Amino acid sequence: MSSQMNSNFGGVEFVTSEEVESSDRIDETQSGETTNKKRRRSPAWDYFTLQTIDNVLKAVFNHCGSRIISFKYVLCPHDAPALTEAVSSSMSEWIIEDKVSTVTLDNASTNDAMIPLLKQKFDPSCFILNGELLHMRCCAHILNLIIRDGLSVIGDSIDKIRDSIAYWSGTPKWYEKFEENACHLGVTSTEKLSLDCVTRWNSTYLMIKTALLYKTVFERAKLRDRKYKCLPSEDDWIRA
Repeated sequence: MSSQMNSNFGGVEFVTSEEVESSDRIDETQSGETTNKKRRRSPAWDYFTLQTIDNVLKAVFNHCGSRIISFKYVLCPHDAPALTEAVSSSMSEWIIEDKVSTVTLDNASTNDAMIPLLKQKFDPSCFILNGELLHMRCCAHILNLIIRDGLSVIGDSIDKIRDSIAYWSGTPKWYEKFEENACHLGVTSTEKLSLDCVTRWNSTYLMIKTALLYKTVFERAKLRDRKYKCLPSEDDWIRA
């Protein structure tokens, strides 16, 4: 039983950041006892705002004033013709063929091949400057490639940190042992170990930042578990 108002979209229950900050969740156990648990806030809410539209509460994507107008499930193979059909059908459904200025894509070769096919689908006059600037390279993807190339210089050190996190967070049982070691050392950080994502360079920064908080815990864990063989050296921590 919950003491707070929740929002429901497509059968999935969400909790707003305001609800998380202002109240606790009250759970009733099978024995009838009640326990207070803090409701976790999803990072996804950083990109959405709850708004009442036509008397219906909706989550509106608020990044740079953008709106999500379509999600498409693309069947395999994910080749240029299939992607072209998905994009062009969305444009036609929303009648925005003559309102598209650019299409932002990453550097995948399939995307490069899709743009000429997309131009063939519509009259060139539909696009600004006849589509000369239609293909826009994703700056975030380019930045990620640059950062990844730079991180490769200390790749071995990062790999040891990543392997250590994967080792201790692989199962709830192992992570529980890691938390026990942290408790014995008096490490009270609430940050949870998490692996990075290859398409998000900042996730590597966050992974290392959190791991540094538990540097002494990894060292203690090594003494208690002989199977743990990927402990980063002092030089690895310094490079990171």
